[in-house]
Order: sequence, then C-alpha cells, then structure tokens
Amino acid sequence: MKKHIPLLVFVASAAIGLALTYVILESERTSQRQAFEILADDAVDRIRDRTEQNFSLIVATHSFLGADGAEITRSKFQSFALGLFLKGKLSGMQGIGFARLIKSGNEDEAVRELRRNYDLERPVWPREGQDHRTPIVLLEP
Repeated sequence: MKKHIPLLVFVASAAIGLALTYVILESERTSQRQAFEILADDAVDRIRDRTEQNFSLIVATHSFLGADGAEITRSKFQSFALGLFLKGKLSGMQGIGFARLIKSGNEDEAVRELRRNYDLERPVWPREGQDHRTPIVLLEP
C-alpha cells in the first residue's frame, strides 16, 4: 500500500489541477460571453438610435414638404436642412436630399431644376429604360 501513495497523491493532485483548470476556463468563457453581450447590446442600441433618428428625419421632412403646399425652393429646403444640422443631432449624416418623381422622357424638368437651384448642368442618369425616374434635385447642406 505504501508504494501506491505517491501514485494516489499524483492522481489526486492532477484531478484537483484539472478541476481548477476547468473552473477557470468556464469562468473565462462566462466573462467573455458577458463582455460580448454588453458589446452586442451597445451595438443594437446604436443601430436603434440611428434608425429612430432617421425615421424622425423622414417624418420631419415629410411634414416640411407637406406644410407649405407651394413649390419647394432651394432656399426653403436649405433653411430647413441647416436648421436640422445645426442642432447637432444628426451625427454621421452628411446631408439630406429631395428626389423628384418624374416620368421617363421628362428628365429636362429635373435638369432645369438643378440649373435653377445650383447652376449645374447635369443629365439624369443612368439612361436605362425605366417608366419613372427619381433624380435628386435638392441636396443640403
């Protein structure tokens, strides 16, 4: 029996070492999982906030466009857009635009509008055969 004591001590020590290694490994996995969940929740919150911000911008723009009832001019649209961007609430957004829905063949309307608003000579593109086109005719700031 005495000659088996070192073997028993070794087996017991190895078992304790394996158990401690397993506990530490599980603790590390739990810690990493919690850190990932916090990171993922933060990303989801940022995406949700940005989506809500964009939706609010769409609602505000829709209200602006529907409130006046008159022609949308660059000066009115510019004033509206600058008011939004000066508040500093539109992080990551570079500007806001207005795309006019026109029937194919009436692209000259958009070209004239761009010329009038921005003194630009730009054709509506691409020149694919589509029933309707949506050229951006106002872009601010």
